[in-house]
Parts: sequence; C-alpha cells; structure tokens
Amino acid sequence: MSHVYKARDLMIGRTVAVKILTESGAADETTKARFIREAQIAGNVLHDNIIRVYDFGEESGRLFMVMEFLEGKDLNDAIKDGTAGSIEARIGIAAMVARAMEHVHSLQIVHRDLKPHNVYLTKEGVAKLMDFGIAKTDQTSMTKTGFTVGTPNYMPPEQVLGKQVNHLSDIYAFGILLFELMTGARPYNADTLDRLFYQVLHEPVDVAPLRASGMQESLVRLIEACTQKDPAARPQSFTEVREQLDLIQRGSQAPAAARVETAPQAQRPAAAERAPERAPEPAGGKKWLLPAIAAAVVVVGLGGYFALRPGKTDDGAKKDDAKTVETPKPPSATLVAPSGDMVLVAAGAFQFGEKKESRTTPAYYIDQTEVTNTAYQAFLDATKYPAPPGFAEAKPNFPVVNVTMKDAREFARWAGKRLPTAAEWEKAARGVDGRAYPWGDAPQPLLAAVVGGSALRAALNEAGKSPYGAMQMAGNVWEFVDEAGKPSPEAITFYGQSIKPKPTADEPWCTIRGGGYQDKLLPAYEFATVPERLYKPDIGFRCVRDVK
Repeated sequence: MSHVYKARDLMIGRTVAVKILTESGAADETTKARFIREAQIAGNVLHDNIIRVYDFGEESGRLFMVMEFLEGKDLNDAIKDGTAGSIEARIGIAAMVARAMEHVHSLQIVHRDLKPHNVYLTKEGVAKLMDFGIAKTDQTSMTKTGFTVGTPNYMPPEQVLGKQVNHLSDIYAFGILLFELMTGARPYNADTLDRLFYQVLHEPVDVAPLRASGMQESLVRLIEACTQKDPAARPQSFTEVREQLDLIQRGSQAPAAARVETAPQAQRPAAAERAPERAPEPAGGKKWLLPAIAAAVVVVGLGGYFALRPGKTDDGAKKDDAKTVETPKPPSATLVAPSGDMVLVAAGAFQFGEKKESRTTPAYYIDQTEVTNTAYQAFLDATKYPAPPGFAEAKPNFPVVNVTMKDAREFARWAGKRLPTAAEWEKAARGVDGRAYPWGDAPQPLLAAVVGGSALRAALNEAGKSPYGAMQMAGNVWEFVDEAGKPSPEAITFYGQSIKPKPTADEPWCTIRGGGYQDKLLPAYEFATVPERLYKPDIGFRCVRDVK
C-alpha cells in the first residue's frame, strides 16, 4: 500500500525514511484509513526497540509518514542468511522484541502482525519493532467480525477463526517467531492455506527439534507455552515472557555453572574464584518457568572439575591442609571461545562408515560451525600468519576457505584445539544411529549448501544441523580431517592438472569430508583424498577439543 524512500530532513539535517501511500492506496478508503491509524498508533509509541515516527501529513492528496532511518536488515533476512548471531545473541534479540511488545501492550495496543519481517536489526545489533499497519487499540478496530487480518504462519487459532484477538494473540506470534529465530525454520509447513490453518488449529508445535539440538530446556518450555492453542494456557503478559528471557540470558552468561569459557592457548587466563550468584526465583508458580539458576562455583583451570580447597572456617580456624578433595563435574554442553563456539559430543559407541561398524569415542567438543572468517582474522592478528588467497573479511560469518591442511593445524594449535579424526568428525555429523545425513536417512538437498540446494552460506545457518547441534556438516565447504590418505593414480592425475609442482604419492595426503557447495549432496560417511597443500574456495575446516 506504500513505497518507502530514503530522504533528508532539510531543517534538522538528519536522514529519515519517508513512507508514502501509493495512488491506488490513496484511492481506497480502507487502505487510507489504515495508513492514518498506523501513523496515529506508531507516532505515540516511544521506545528504544520500536521504530520512531517523526511526522505525518498529506501532500497533493498523498499521505506520508516520516520515520527513523535504520541501517541493517530485517530479522527474516538475518535468519535466512545465518547472520542472526550465536544462541546468546538470538536470545538477546528476542528479549529486545519482548521489551518492545511489553511497552506496546502497556498502551493497550495489539500489534496483530508480529513476525521476523516486522523486526529490524540495526548494524549496532539493536532490534526495532516495525509496522503497525493492522494494529488495534482497545477502543478501535477496523476489522469486521468474522474477518481476520495478519500473516497466516504467525496467527494463533483464535485469529485464524476470525475471533476477537487480544494481547495473548501477540504472545502466540512471538512464540512462533522465537521458534523460527532459534531453528531457522517455521514450525508449520504446508502446501495450501487450508492445510496450514488445520495445523495451527489442531497440531501442537513440535519442540522436539529444539530439544534434539541441545537448546536450554527453559527456552524450549517458554516457546511451548507461548504457542499453546488455548490462550489461557499461554503466559498472560509480555512482562512474564520478558522476565523469563532475562533469566535465560543470565543463565547463558553464567561464568561457570552454565558453561566454560575458553581462550586461545597463548591468551588463556588462569583460573579465578568467583563468588556464588543466585538468580531471583521466578514468580507466578507456572510450570513452564525457568528453574532457579544454579550458583556459580570455583573452577580449576579448564579441566572440568569443581575444587574444594583448604581455607578458613567462619571463625577463622584453618581447615585441614593435608587434602584437596576433587569431585568430577559433568562436561558443559557448550564451550564459548573467540576461536569458535563448541558443542559436546558424548562418549560412547556409534555406527561408523557405510557398513555401520561399531566404534567408540571418548567425549569431546567440536566446533559448532566451520571456522569463520572472523575467527581466522583473530588468529591472523595475533600471529601475523599470512592470510589465505582472497581472504573474505567482508563476510565475517562465512567459513574461511582457501586454506591448506597446514593452515588449519596452525589455527587449531593457536586456539588450543586440534583437527578432528575421521571417527570424531563422522560421529558429530551423523550421531550414534548410523543415519546417512545429519538430519536423518532421507537426502534433503535443500537443507544443505550443495548443488540442487543453496549456495555457499554463513556457517551459522542452522538448517540441517546434526544431532549434537553442529551446523553445516553436509555441504557448504569440505572440511579437513586429521587422517592420512592414500591417493589413487586417478587422484594424482586429477590434482596434477591444477597443482604446481604436480603432486606425488610420496607427499602427505589427507582426507576431507562433508562435501561442498559445488558438489551434490553426499552421505556423511563419504570422503575424498587430497594433497595436504591443496587449497580451494570450497575447502575449510572445524576443530575439536578433548574433554579433560
């Protein structure tokens, strides 16, 4: 119904966005009335996480609205291209949206069209709620009884049925948005609108993919609660939702109890004792609320132990100095590091190779994504190591490519990690049940960056992630594996056409796994043998680290 232009306010000298009603929109009384209502509602809402409306008027019969000019992208695009950030960053985005909606509801406004398209992420990482085109207040609604407006994928059952909507309808839409933000996919997919509406009305949101990915249980339960069919079963206000997200954020940022921080070997800090902290108890007694966050404890180095050290009692008497009692601590589900976040692969047996032979590995951590340009840039800055050809600093979240096996090993050494063995890589990719691909046995090229799927994309994209939460282990870029390879005569001839000097059978060869964006989809047990000195725009790597 409108066009948006970048403009300059000549009086104040600031850049603004001007939204102008189209000629056809101006000729339609309903569209014109909605445009006016949007200006009236948005113009009276002032919040850091809501786009500002500065002015409104009419020129030559065309209505216009002057708004804050934002640079960045909408949340829908960020989800699609994998630039919404880490789990912690995405929780932060959700919390900002919840704060915006909490304020909107405090003004007795129902948005009615909450979705990723209507949330904008600025270059500074601030989320801004937009588009009040179909919002309503307690006093005014332009929708006739029995009719419905909104975006089908985010409508709750009551909105689908054309019933009266209220603030609880926005909470449902927020739950769908949160599911999509965390998984990269919508919970409901259907070929027809009728089928989609049937799912919304009768099929609960399946949160199993969230749990399978290792998502915090408190976050899973919040999404489950927000998307309940019965409005009375949902959280009853965005204040409740925002408070839970604040608690989840504190939990994800807890220094020791929730996760372990790692740093490159040369920069790794000594262990430090931290005072216990306790999160406030959640109010309201709802079963979906986040459990109280466990108190932080003393961590010994990065080895994963709680330590009870000799000290003094409350009255100053010295304890027994003869013994130090150490109790093993279960390994954290994730490790967060400048060199790349890691996910835990539990110890135990799994089915290896095409013949599904039984293998066993100890527990280890593996990079959640392929090593990114951002992480590799940190390595280059710290070591003055030469950058790979065509190093793409402009694509920070994309995997680093054009690296050799030696480059990958040097990065891993700097990061205090190592390259995975063939068994470790394959277990992380396909789980323990012998599945052919990270998502199961069915080939689904659209879940991977491969020929017939999508082009090379940011490593943070969660499509097709493995049972352990590792991303892009099918397609995108081939990944170096710490396994010697024996080249075939055909391989020597093939690589001799592009490598100078020509490779020989006597030089070091290694294996690569996962396939690349220039290849067809490959099962996780497939591999290729290449010279260690080979570098290509579709070969990268990820690292592992032992659990100590």
